[in-house]
Amino acid sequence: MTTVLIADDVQENRYLLETLLKGNGYDVLLAEQGRQALDILRSQPVDLIISDILMPVMDGFTLCKECKLDEALAKVPFIFYTATYTDAKDEKFALSLGADLFLIKPLQPEELLKQVAKFVTDDATAKRPNLLGEEMEFFRQHNAALFGKLEEKMLELEKEIAERKRAEALTHELNLTLEERIKERTAELEDTNRELEAFAYSVSHDLRAPLQLVVGFGDLLSTHYSSQLDAKGQHFLEVICSEAQHMGQLINDLLTFSRMGKNAMQPERLDMDVLFKTEFNACSQWEPGRLIDFRVQPTPSTIADHVSIRQVVINLLSNAIKYTRPQEHAVIEVGGKAEGTENVYWVKDNGVGFDMQNAQMLFDVFQRMHSQAQFEGTGLGLAIVRRIIQRHGGKVWADSAINAGTTIFFTIPCAREMS
Repeated sequence: MTTVLIADDVQENRYLLETLLKGNGYDVLLAEQGRQALDILRSQPVDLIISDILMPVMDGFTLCKECKLDEALAKVPFIFYTATYTDAKDEKFALSLGADLFLIKPLQPEELLKQVAKFVTDDATAKRPNLLGEEMEFFRQHNAALFGKLEEKMLELEKEIAERKRAEALTHELNLTLEERIKERTAELEDTNRELEAFAYSVSHDLRAPLQLVVGFGDLLSTHYSSQLDAKGQHFLEVICSEAQHMGQLINDLLTFSRMGKNAMQPERLDMDVLFKTEFNACSQWEPGRLIDFRVQPTPSTIADHVSIRQVVINLLSNAIKYTRPQEHAVIEVGGKAEGTENVYWVKDNGVGFDMQNAQMLFDVFQRMHSQAQFEGTGLGLAIVRRIIQRHGGKVWADSAINAGTTIFFTIPCAREMS
């Protein structure tokens, strides 16, 4: 019986060839790579070699060269059967190594068997069993058809795998490029933010001294010389003093905002119930005589920077107190709850509210929902809140309606217990 050695690193390819050849009376030996095939060839007689090209350890080209250099193997016919190396130059190189035939996958089973038969000697053919019976012929035709279908399917799969690998390589390359661009853009933004913070700090600091002089001389003028001014003059003086105080508050807020990115945070465990109550008592003293129904729902404690979270609470409570002034019965409620990996807190009031169409600008610098004539402010309070919460890895948002109050929510990620 003619013995054929199949060398291919893909198990399915070996199986397809083995099935076809065995069904047609050949004896088949299998090797997963060139080195293994060479060991088999040197240990037992083989009548024909069918080899793939791209294999680990030893490829098909090297296997062919080694066979032709070995006196005992040089006359064994060598067929390349490949789907990877398909150019004319690949065939020319294969034949230059001593290969007898160069075939490109897929071939119809009949054609492949025809090519194999060209290299089978008469003696080897004589050893093959007589396969003329109807059952054997049916089996041969069945195997041939099955081989053809399976080989076509294998080629489709190989092409699909190759396409996927190319797509994965392209995706990986794009991801690396995108990551590099993000790093560069992030560095640019960080530099810009640092410059803006330094500018805001410098401007605010430099404005303080002349403004203090304006406020000081305004107070002196009001105290000692207001009686010498007529009604219009006194009004002008009041406007100067009032606007100077507003400017002072704006500078203080700018300084606070610019420091948010500079000061190192020092996390510690905070009792949020106590913090809300303490700061409400302090803030409510700014407007003596008002009766505010302050309600505290149970809130989870958190680990965060005490100084900055205290600033968040002060800003939110002072806003709630301010915007509930028109209400005869003002109600402010604070609360919180744990949700997954973070704690959610809120400050809710029944104040004037605002149109949610403008909600996207609520936390931006110098953006206000109401005029200075309606409610005093600098437009920095909620921007400071967002900056602090983002530094803690949380988020902040609002829910409101005109004349139906406002609720400000913020989250702080849960942290491990402090040692």
